[in-house]
Amino acid sequence: MPRIDLNLSALARERLSLQSLEAEQRGVELDLTAKQAALDAAQRAGESPNVTGVLREAVAQAALARQHLTDRRRGMSADIDGLANGLLRELDPAQLVESMDGGQPIALLPMRLETRYFPPGQPDSLRVRVYPDDLNTIEHTNALTSDELQRGMDHWQARFRGDEDDAARLSRDLALVFGRGRAAWVIRATTPDNFDGLGQEGAVPRFPDVQTISAKAKETRAVLLPDRWCAIGYAAGRREVFRVWGKRIPDELLLSPDWLNAGTPEPLLGGERAWLVDFDAAVEKGMALTISQHHARAFDLATGTLERLVVVGLEWTKDPATSAQELADLLAAQRDSHGLGFVPLGTPTNNTETTPAGYSPSQERTAPATVAENALLPKQK
Repeated sequence: MPRIDLNLSALARERLSLQSLEAEQRGVELDLTAKQAALDAAQRAGESPNVTGVLREAVAQAALARQHLTDRRRGMSADIDGLANGLLRELDPAQLVESMDGGQPIALLPMRLETRYFPPGQPDSLRVRVYPDDLNTIEHTNALTSDELQRGMDHWQARFRGDEDDAARLSRDLALVFGRGRAAWVIRATTPDNFDGLGQEGAVPRFPDVQTISAKAKETRAVLLPDRWCAIGYAAGRREVFRVWGKRIPDELLLSPDWLNAGTPEPLLGGERAWLVDFDAAVEKGMALTISQHHARAFDLATGTLERLVVVGLEWTKDPATSAQELADLLAAQRDSHGLGFVPLGTPTNNTETTPAGYSPSQERTAPATVAENALLPKQK
């Protein structure tokens, strides 16, 4: 069938606006953490109530500004969802698949499924939960904390003064604290602008101007998810008995608590994160589906045998160039956090009495690549 052309310009504009807002929020969060640190220091020093009162008001104002941006960010995300859902008013999801360019490669990423017949005992529906794989989960943040910045600068200062042993020790310490991938990124992000002067007599590192963030501002999130999931059930003889589409999935799903919420904190897994533990919330976020009896064609969910369940999702709200860039960013983030690589054929996946698995957490604590190798990689996006 001929390819369907979709006008994605409005979606692209909204996503760019959201990125600008996120950058603005990072600046506000930096201001909030700085003011909170000043208040904490004043309280430890036993400053007068007048001093601490002024600082407390400054923290409250910064927290209010952050909450305002958080609300705007949530509203923009809802607008993006609305534009994406608007495509469905004209076309069926199965037809929207035809909008994808058949001349472009498709990346198939794994997911984890959980299923349950409900209610127990006399089920009349099948519940399906979808969880992002580790590959879709980003813990890396393209910003340094003050501790990371100082450790990275210490490493380079040791290198410039020719103290290789101390530089190696600092590199190992970085890996022990932050993991091998993040340690390599810290060293790369703090690479002096005069790197070519390394080894020259009397040279001292000239560090780039780097803005830091609070460790509390870091977020773990799931990205590069499809627009929505489709659950397809097969009975004996490969007979399709149902095909159910889920709701729109946000561009990002939050996985970590909001540690900077100083106002009326929601539960650790409440609000935007409730989908992780609440089935109905997961349905609203597109990460769960309910297959009821009315979805099944000539098939009894309570007594029939479902031989195969396939859950697949595709992203049709982004053009190939945008998707390719986001995939590259995702892989780079994986490289700079827990690491990224290909598993050799025949690598054991489980520990046995005779053979250990091919992966050990201790690998994340080894020193990162040498400075020369590390500096060849891009500093940061």
